[in-house]
Amino acid sequence: MDEGKKYYTIGSVEKVCDLLDTLSKKSSWELNELATEVGLPKTSVHRFLLTLADKGFVVQEKRRGRYSLSYKLFSIGSKVVEKTGLLKIARPYLERILTEIDETVNLAVPSGTEMLVIDKQVSSHALRQEVRLGSTFPMINSASGRIFLAFSEEEERKRLLSQIAAEGGETVQSKIELFRERFALIRSTGVEEDDEEQYEGIRCIAVPVLDGENVACGAVSVSIPTLRYRDELVHRAREIAVEQASLISRRMGAG
Repeated sequence: MDEGKKYYTIGSVEKVCDLLDTLSKKSSWELNELATEVGLPKTSVHRFLLTLADKGFVVQEKRRGRYSLSYKLFSIGSKVVEKTGLLKIARPYLERILTEIDETVNLAVPSGTEMLVIDKQVSSHALRQEVRLGSTFPMINSASGRIFLAFSEEEERKRLLSQIAAEGGETVQSKIELFRERFALIRSTGVEEDDEEQYEGIRCIAVPVLDGENVACGAVSVSIPTLRYRDELVHRAREIAVEQASLISRRMGAG
């Protein structure tokens, strides 16, 4: 058992989770390359795939025999989002931000040590950021992730940072130490930014969405190409993002 864990895990379940995660990284996989990627015997991977296919999580191409994920995980994830009510509540406020500044707006929620994009409103500019729904990015390397961490409960933040440190190398650990000292400042301003950390040529401004316990349940971010990142636009983006995210938070029960 991992010394950092207070419980036992089931090896076969962990392997299936790793397999699903790997399958999501490409549109389709051959059995041999998939087995090599996850570091498991081909026979084991094949059995896992047959079971996942039987349960509707994986499909196999009839002609080439390659494997890919089905839409079942998307369906499950959509149900989770619907139950929280966040997506339905947030959308009109995201639309207002877009209308005000015409820059891409994303709504992201935590998924392990990453942030998961569950909604977006896309700028009409030819030069813009546009991510796929369902895209993920590391918490510590993004404005959305850091604002979420800053407004999480202290114990949850410590747990997530410990997990992020365990998964990352020295560079990640150094970054964590840097931001440990900044979380209080981020909480006082209510805004976090990143400078092309996720996408070259794109800077992001992020604000928290709080739930009924006044802790973060997600983040709203505005993505602005560096060519348009000027004081007047940045000031307005911060202002409207804070305003609309506060309204979302109130609808989510924050006081």
